Amino acid sequence: MPGCADRDWFEVTTFECQGGVARHNANDVWFAESADPELTLVIDPAKLEAGWVLLSASLVMDRGGASAYLVVTTTDGQRLFSLPATSKGRILELIQLPEGVTRIALRPLVSSGSFSLSSVRIRRVGRWDRWHLMWRRVLGTFWRTPSARRRQAGLFLWTPVFSLTHAYRLAGTFLAYAPSLSYSKWLDRFEQFTWRDRWQVRLKSWRLQSFARRMRVILDVSGASEMLVQRTLDSLAAQVGVSCETWLLDQDGAFIPAQSQKASDYSSDREVPDWTVWVKAGCELAPMAMFWIAHELRMHPETELLYSDHDYLDAKGYRHNPQFKPDWSEELALTTGYPGAVFAFRTDRVGREYTPAAGYALLLQLMVDLPASRVRHVPAVLWHQPDSVNAYVPDLEALRTHLRDRGVFADVSRTASGHLRIHYPKPISPPLVSIIIPTRDRLDLLQPCVESLLGKTRYPQFEILVVDNDSKDPAVLDFMAQHERSGQIRVLRYAKPFNFSAINNFAVQHARGELICLLNNDTEVITPDWLDEMVARLMQPGIGVVGAKLYFSDGRLQHAGDVVGSGGCAHHLHGPLARDEPGYMDRAVLAQDLSAVTAACLLTPRELYQSLGGLDEKNLAVAFNDVDYCLRVREKGLRVIFTPFAELYHHESVSRGKDESPESKARAQREVAYMRSRWAHVMRHDPFYNPNLSYVRPDFSLSPAPLVRKPWCWFS
Repeated sequence: MPGCADRDWFEVTTFECQGGVARHNANDVWFAESADPELTLVIDPAKLEAGWVLLSASLVMDRGGASAYLVVTTTDGQRLFSLPATSKGRILELIQLPEGVTRIALRPLVSSGSFSLSSVRIRRVGRWDRWHLMWRRVLGTFWRTPSARRRQAGLFLWTPVFSLTHAYRLAGTFLAYAPSLSYSKWLDRFEQFTWRDRWQVRLKSWRLQSFARRMRVILDVSGASEMLVQRTLDSLAAQVGVSCETWLLDQDGAFIPAQSQKASDYSSDREVPDWTVWVKAGCELAPMAMFWIAHELRMHPETELLYSDHDYLDAKGYRHNPQFKPDWSEELALTTGYPGAVFAFRTDRVGREYTPAAGYALLLQLMVDLPASRVRHVPAVLWHQPDSVNAYVPDLEALRTHLRDRGVFADVSRTASGHLRIHYPKPISPPLVSIIIPTRDRLDLLQPCVESLLGKTRYPQFEILVVDNDSKDPAVLDFMAQHERSGQIRVLRYAKPFNFSAINNFAVQHARGELICLLNNDTEVITPDWLDEMVARLMQPGIGVVGAKLYFSDGRLQHAGDVVGSGGCAHHLHGPLARDEPGYMDRAVLAQDLSAVTAACLLTPRELYQSLGGLDEKNLAVAFNDVDYCLRVREKGLRVIFTPFAELYHHESVSRGKDESPESKARAQREVAYMRSRWAHVMRHDPFYNPNLSYVRPDFSLSPAPLVRKPWCWFS
């Protein structure tokens, strides 16, 4: 630190525990049994004088995210200071202590869990040192954060000129582990529908008045009380700017006019509107919902299915549990019906007869021969579902019938979370899979990897290609020689400098299999049918890549797919959840379309791999080559699927280790720069990660700068 000698720091080594937190062991690991645990920093009272201080610490969370605060107690009360951290858990935060401080405490979590805390230090800072630190963070944020997100957060180039402290705090929200916003605070900041919004909607609604006559609302009232029906009708009556005819679909499948409409208005001779908005009784539409839907359909006339985000209403009417959904994922829609209880569609895609409570079945009908390009997702909460209203439950027999009609004779079962799982049929003649394992020394990793493949994998047709990148350990060489003599593996020698992309491309040239499985040497098989699951999914039409679910050695989640754009380039979704935790919207335990999966375990057709030139060994020798490959597969019009039903352990690059040399750092910077340049359009918005969610860390926390344009706002 410029101008900072070690003697200026005061190191905190003693803590007093509150809130059910205790040291787990002697290695600075702590465990909190309840929410909001606190560690009081035992500090000489002379160090608590008012003024600016710099707090330094290392705080690593067991779940990969933090909502840490410094709690400062004074004679007048208590103040909270957020403590954003880097992706490696380093905290370096300027705090202005008020007068009369009596206690300082660290609140590392907002829920139970374990964390590692070390190197807690505090020092006084002067004016020039403080300005230097603030400007460094602000300017660094401008360099690495997309301009649209900075603008949404209110951080402009002139912000530090008028208030450097305010700009410094705003820049902190773009650090990896900035404290998360609660949903109530997020709503207050980003979702207030003010008089100004209403005025702008009315000004722009003249464009949509004639278009709205081509729309209708069908309200599914089957099984709903009169009170629930009225709640939905009241929300429709309160729409701003746009209104259209509403019909009730009763228990017998008959249409009933709503309110002032006449039954005679609906007849076989009457022209049917182009678009239908399906609503389940009890759900309440936001005041701008119909305007937003009409706007999207008018601007994108090719749309055949449209859905939006939603949240829930508790018994007191408070909004909670937002469902910020991905763009269209056919796999996820089949097994969950995640578009929900409100969606719009081209009327001519279905017949004029509807079955009561047909929400999920209707969605399946709409999905027949439906290209992803004709599905539109509005990333905004356009409706609210009361907790008392039962959602459409995916019907097992309906999905079986739907798949059979498409020529897919798959079995379907219900998962523990209430969703469905599709068991795709195994090929009658299983294709040969070439499993490619790059390695260098480390028998302690290679041996369990190979032996788990040989001892646990049920799939009948596979070969193992171990690519030896200049191993020197005699034990490793002997292990490979023995297994090669027995015919259990083939060993390929690659004596050039480490280049993960080049190593795999070299191996594919010698592979015999129709399918290629890229596999790290620090993986171990858990589920014996892992390869059966991945092959069955890859053999479905339009699939180009299948990725597996990976765990750390201690059983926590390591990989459930990747999000592009997070952390500046790409990152694993969710963070390290416990093995059985479902994750946000249960997405950690559901098969789904994604932008990318890791090459630690990736299955793809050999012909496709070679036609795309394999992994990019020129620009991406070490990192992000798997993400780049997946994005090129999607660019070709094929899908990337993550399946949680193929499970392996992954010790995450321990065989290669961490290289912190200047050459390695320069190489990493070049690879990130290439990815940002090549895939800039995807990094602005990963289609499978909602823009209302944090792009600083991909743990599905709420974004401090959501990139959602409201269609009524000027310059939107």
